[in-house]
Amino acid sequence: MSATGEGVVLFGGSGFLGSAVLAQAPGMVSVGRTAPPAPNRHIHIDSTADLSVLEDEDFDSVVFIIGSSAHRVLAEENPPPGEPTAFDYHVTPLVETLEQLKRRRLRRFMHFSTVLLYDPERA
Repeated sequence: MSATGEGVVLFGGSGFLGSAVLAQAPGMVSVGRTAPPAPNRHIHIDSTADLSVLEDEDFDSVVFIIGSSAHRVLAEENPPPGEPTAFDYHVTPLVETLEQLKRRRLRRFMHFSTVLLYDPERA
């Protein structure tokens, strides 16, 4: 991976960690629902269930930092019916993305997650 981020797409660039990574790599392309605060090129997607907008993009590395930092809500043992769970926010997008990118010749796929890393009493 080049120091400028060329050939790399980053999922989750609008979050705390993603925006910091993008700020250090001007050639890295952001992918997600929300454009990051960094000036990097951004490709909008509505969901990781459809990544067809990436078909013509030239990249061989992926940084995946999609998730939710609402740890108090995600840590609930019995969430209200119909409410998204930590699995919905962290695992489902990862699996959807990997499934769609498995035919690409990727050199690297890096995944960072802090899902429920923090003590819910201190979050």
